[in-house]
Amino acid sequence: MSDRLDKLERTLDRQMGLLADHLRTPDPHGNCIERVKAAVAQEAVRVEQQARRLRLFRRWGAVAAALLLAASLGWPPPTGPTADLAPANPAEMLAEWAAAIEQSSERVTMLLTDDWIPDRGLTPADEEQELENLLESLDQSRSLLAGA
Repeated sequence: MSDRLDKLERTLDRQMGLLADHLRTPDPHGNCIERVKAAVAQEAVRVEQQARRLRLFRRWGAVAAALLLAASLGWPPPTGPTADLAPANPAEMLAEWAAAIEQSSERVTMLLTDDWIPDRGLTPADEEQELENLLESLDQSRSLLAGA
């Protein structure tokens, strides 16, 4: 930090010299120079303290966000027996899960493209049904994730 202050001081001295040459005025008073140096030093300390607070906030902010995310994913806690959620056939459940992910991925990809409802000559009712299917698929994915 002292290097920055030294550089600022040299710059200030150079600029004051140019100003004195340009206006043909005498050098500023010593107390004026001291006040400017003190103000520059005070500003440097303030900027450094602000940077320290920002670094601390970033660290604790990231921790708080991770904790909030973890808490929100686990809330509300599951109620009742969970034996009903156990799959009868794990391989079948894994296949269903993979198919659901693939379908969800296709729908999200369609949403992210410009033509998220393809131009297939759909009537407004068909477009509405397509949107309802998409929303239902998203609700099913959310309920599966909440139950997992």
